[in-house]
Amino acid sequence: NHVRRLEELCFQDQLTGIGNRHAMGEYIGTMQAERSIGILYCDVMGLKKVNDLNGHREGDKLLIRVGECLKTVFGEYELFRIGGDEFLVLCEGIGEKDLKDRIKLLNAEMRKRNSLMAVGCVWRAENDEDIDRLLKEADERMYEDKRIRYAGVLAKETETNRQNALHFSHL
Repeated sequence: NHVRRLEELCFQDQLTGIGNRHAMGEYIGTMQAERSIGILYCDVMGLKKVNDLNGHREGDKLLIRVGECLKTVFGEYELFRIGGDEFLVLCEGIGEKDLKDRIKLLNAEMRKRNSLMAVGCVWRAENDEDIDRLLKEADERMYEDKRIRYAGVLAKETETNRQNALHFSHL
């Protein structure tokens, strides 16, 4: 019983209940080259702001909600929290269309649970490339998605501020 608990502590993120970085490293060593692979590299958006404005307990709740979103959509695949606000999904044997459809479901699930992640995705018909290169590609795509999402948020905030300024200038 104690050994099992120690294994859980070594391989499981205690907050979200999904695999941790150590579990990811172990799993990558077992992946099969002849199977297709889908990789999602995810970054929780707004965690620092939630922590700063509402406290770390609310930030933890956000991370838990994100973990639940991932479990709902990708629960039969390998899920990992690999950093403070970064998650990784490894989908061995998934089809490209299925992966894209699940990303749409993930976006819908995040809206339902009041959470947002930037997501970078890579799919290959065979997992015959260097996994580190694929992870880096997914990470780069995630940062591009994050940049686009933050640009959209900034544009909305700027327009709202402009509208408010116009409204107040007429008073």
